[in-house]
Amino acid sequence: MNSAQLHSELQLPAMPLVIEKLEDFVEQLYQSFEAQPRLVHLLLDAQLLPRIVNTASKMRYEALIVLLKKHYPHCDETLITQTAANLRYIMSASTWRYYRQMFDFNMVASVQCARMVIRQAIAYLNSK
Repeated sequence: MNSAQLHSELQLPAMPLVIEKLEDFVEQLYQSFEAQPRLVHLLLDAQLLPRIVNTASKMRYEALIVLLKKHYPHCDETLITQTAANLRYIMSASTWRYYRQMFDFNMVASVQCARMVIRQAIAYLNSK
């Protein structure tokens, strides 16, 4: 089975089309990871990770840029791309695993951390 097939087995939620749904999205995303932790671990294997980063992760990053540009047209390109990068990092299996294993957070605490970062990023853009 290749990385694309493994990735599709996770049945990840679609990126939202509005900013207000990002927090719900990250919770759904983490629930998908939580439902299949062994598959996530396999996908994060050193040999498969670059393929995922160059496909699904890049697409999520690009979707975030489009979403942020739509909602924050007054913000400059650098701010949009940096915010998208930070949000994309939070919306990853690596971050989910880091919260769960490194800090031994349960699912609720992991989601709360991710939601906090999203709120902080959006508040920052709103202040500009």
